[in-house]
Amino acid sequence: MKTGFKASKERLVEIRSLLLMIIFLMAQCGLREAFATPLKVGLTLPLSGSLSSYGEAFRRGVTLFNEENTRNSGKVNFVIDDSQYDGKKVASSIRKLVDIDKVDALYVWGVLPSQVAAPIAQQIGVPLVAMTVDPVSKGRPSVASLQLPIESIRASLLQFIRDKKYKKIGVIGAEVGAATPLLELLRGDLPGLAYFEIVQPEASDFRSLVTKIRPHQVDAMIVMVNPEQTLPLARQLVAQKVKAHIIGGDMLSDDTMRGELVRLAGEVSYVYGEVEDEFRQRYLARFEDTSHLYEAAAGYSASLLFEQMVEGTNFMSRADIISSLVGHHYPTPIGDINFGSSVELGVHAMLRARVYSDSGLKP
Repeated sequence: MKTGFKASKERLVEIRSLLLMIIFLMAQCGLREAFATPLKVGLTLPLSGSLSSYGEAFRRGVTLFNEENTRNSGKVNFVIDDSQYDGKKVASSIRKLVDIDKVDALYVWGVLPSQVAAPIAQQIGVPLVAMTVDPVSKGRPSVASLQLPIESIRASLLQFIRDKKYKKIGVIGAEVGAATPLLELLRGDLPGLAYFEIVQPEASDFRSLVTKIRPHQVDAMIVMVNPEQTLPLARQLVAQKVKAHIIGGDMLSDDTMRGELVRLAGEVSYVYGEVEDEFRQRYLARFEDTSHLYEAAAGYSASLLFEQMVEGTNFMSRADIISSLVGHHYPTPIGDINFGSSVELGVHAMLRARVYSDSGLKP
C-alpha cells in the first residue's frame, strides 16, 4: 500500500512531466506561428553602376525561382536594395534594411559589399549570408560565407591550361576585386609564363603594353581587367597581330562582350563558378540570355536556401539562422551547399569553379 507521502511525491512527478510536455507543445505551436508570416530577407545587390548587370542577373534568378515555385511562395520575402557596389552605399543599405524595412536576415553579393557588411551585421546581431571569395565569417558568429575560393579558380585555370598544352602565356590584370591576388597566385605556377603585368583600373591606352607582349609570341592571354578595359585591350591585341586564346574571369560571362571577343580573337574562355547545365537551359528559355549566369543561379539558390531553411525549421529563432546552417545539405543550381564551421573560416560553404569556352555552352 502507498503511503500518503509517496503518493504525493509520485503525483508531483506526474504533474511536472505534464507541464514540461505542455511547454514543449506550446513552443512548437509558437514556432509554427512564427513562420506563418514570411521570413524577411534584405538583399543588397549592385543594381546601378558598372556592375549593375550582375545585380540584375541575380534578381532574375530570384524571379525565376518565384515563377517555378508558386506553391512554396510566401514563406520568404526578399527586400532588395541597391548597393551600387560602393562601400558607403552598402553600409547605408544595410542600415536601411534593418532599421526601416525590419528584415530578419541579410544577404549580400560581392567581395567589397561582403567586406563592408560583415562587421556591421556582427555588431548589430543580424544574420548575414555573404557571397564572396573571402572568409568574412571568420570570428563572426552572425555571418556565414558562401565562398567561391580563389584556390578553386586557380586550380581550374591551371588544369585548363595544362589540358590545352599552351607553351607561352601572357597575363594582364587590373587592380580590381579578386583579380590581383588570383593572378599573383598564378604567377608562380603558370607553365611557360612569358609576360605578366598589373595595370591601373583606369588605364585605357594599351598600345605600348601590347607592343611589349608581341615579341613573346604568346599562344594564350589571361586577361582580368575592368569591363570597360576588356574590349579596347582585345582590339589592340588584334591590331598588333597578337593571336592568342583569350582567357578571362567573370567579366567575360557577359554574352555581348564575349560575343564581340569571339568575333575579334576567335577563341575565348572564362573561369567562374559552376552552374548546372539544366538550370542554364531553363534560364535561357525564360530570359533568352545567359549573361552572368552564375549570378542568376546564385539568386535562384539564395531563394531556395532560405525556403528550405524555413520548411525544415532548422532554427528555433531567427537569431539561430546562421548556426542552424551547419551540418545541413542544400542542393542548388550552383552545386550542393554544405555548411561547416571552423576557427579559420567561421560558418562557411565552399563552391566550385569551372572554365567555360567560347559561347559558354560547353565546359
